[in-house]
Amino acid sequence: MASHSQAGRNIKLVAQGFNPPMFSEYWLKKENFIPDDLAILPNPISTPQFVQISSKKFNLIVLPDQLQFNITDDYKLGVVFIKAVVEKVFSLKYIAMGFNFDYFVPDKEIKHGLFYVPTNKLFKEFNTADARFGTFLSKSYENSRLSISVKPTKAVDPKGLESDVYHYSINYHFDLLKVDSKKTIISSLDKWNRYYKYSEELMSL
Repeated sequence: MASHSQAGRNIKLVAQGFNPPMFSEYWLKKENFIPDDLAILPNPISTPQFVQISSKKFNLIVLPDQLQFNITDDYKLGVVFIKAVVEKVFSLKYIAMGFNFDYFVPDKEIKHGLFYVPTNKLFKEFNTADARFGTFLSKSYENSRLSISVKPTKAVDPKGLESDVYHYSINYHFDLLKVDSKKTIISSLDKWNRYYKYSEELMSL
């Protein structure tokens, strides 16, 4: 793809037993989830059902049934954080994990009708001058289920300017119910960069 920009990267854990208020700045630094000298942005949110803590390097969201670590800098901080969860939070029953990579592609880079299926009656019904089409693809990759969804949408840049883009959402889903969940999480995290590089390869097609 001629031009694309990364819109987000995150690691998500779905599990039973998260206690959101436990994930305070004090506890995260005390237990070495994050470096002690890492500055946390003001006004974190903490309620019995929801916690959000941010820095210039990450954004953390914790709910009773899931944890999401949004990476805004070095991915290694996210890998270390999730490994610490596995090693130090013993009350969790793991259900699934996801590696997620999001990209924006300018509308002008996508040929009109690229995702159009001419033999599909529903697509024919939407085949108008202002129509925009997307797609969904899925396959097995490594020990995950890889899916890519492409949706036409609008993006807002830092200056507040809105533009038409295609949102490429790449997800690697790891089912943890029928495997050694902790072993699968750790081994998959060790290959994070492989999943990232494959996502970049997909975006270059």
